[in-house]
Amino acid sequence: MSIPPPPGAPQPSPQYGAPQYGAQQPAPPPGPGAVPPPGGQAGGHPGGKPPGRGMKRWGQGLTWAGVALVVLGIGIAVLTGVLGFGNAVPSEDRMTFVHTTGTVVAEADEDLYLYVREGDAPPVCTVYPSGQAEVHPIENPISTSFTHQGTQYHANGGFTVTESGTYEIECTTPEVLVAPSVSGGAIAGGVLGVVGGSLTAVAGGFVLVLGIVLWIIGANRMKKSGMR
Repeated sequence: MSIPPPPGAPQPSPQYGAPQYGAQQPAPPPGPGAVPPPGGQAGGHPGGKPPGRGMKRWGQGLTWAGVALVVLGIGIAVLTGVLGFGNAVPSEDRMTFVHTTGTVVAEADEDLYLYVREGDAPPVCTVYPSGQAEVHPIENPISTSFTHQGTQYHANGGFTVTESGTYEIECTTPEVLVAPSVSGGAIAGGVLGVVGGSLTAVAGGFVLVLGIVLWIIGANRMKKSGMR
C-alpha cells in the first residue's frame, strides 16, 4: 500500500542519462540477416579451431617425413653396399691366373693369396724367387672370398716376397688365381652401410604409418564437424 505525497510536495521526475553502475542491460537485438553462430562461439568451435585440424597437420608432416626417411635409407643401403662390396674385390690388373705354371709380378713385402674356385681342392704351389729375393708363407692368413665373373673364389693361404719382381709359380691345382687380399675395411663399410640404411628405412616406415593414421583420424574429425 503506497502513501501519496502531501499536497504541494514536488513530484519526482523521471531519471535520464546513463543507467546506474552495475545495472544489467539487455543485449541489442541482432541486425537484419544476422545468423547466430552454432555453439555460441566464432566459427562454431572453442577458440575458432575445428577439432582434428592440428592432428591432420601433424599427420601430414609425419607422413612426408616418413617417406623421406624410407627413400633415404634405401638409397644409403644400396649405395654403400655397391661401393663397399665392389671395393672388396681385387682390381683386374692385380689378378693373375696360373694354369699349373705361370708368372706373378709382386711388390716388395706384398702378401699374395692363392684363390681357388669353390669346390676345388686347396692348391699346393711352389714359388721360385727372383734373384736374391726370398719367399715366405703368409703368417696367419685370413680366410676371404669374392666373386669374379660369376665364379666364387676362396683364399687358401699365400706367400710374401721380400723384393719387387717377377716370380715363377707352379701349382698342383689346374687353375689358381693369385691376387692381393680382399679389403676387410671395404667389406666392413659395406655391411655397416647396408645395416644403417636398413634401420633408417625401417624407422621411416614407422613414422610413415603413424603419420597416415593421424592424418586419417584428423580428417575424419574435421569432416564430422562440418569442416574440410
